[in-house]
Amino acid sequence: MTTGHMFMAMSLDGFVAREDFGLDWLMKQTTEGEDHGNAAFMESVDGLVMGSGSFRNS
Repeated sequence: MTTGHMFMAMSLDGFVAREDFGLDWLMKQTTEGEDHGNAAFMESVDGLVMGSGSFRNS
């Protein structure tokens, strides 16, 4: 069976990026040595859809 999953960061007000697609708010946190489950997630998937054009609600 094929399933779909999403692994992403989102601000508390529900946004993923700024209007100019900037992620500066996300990069302010010190996360050295932490992957927040990303490695385990990547090991579990067979394909990826990435990019700012993958989904846009406009």
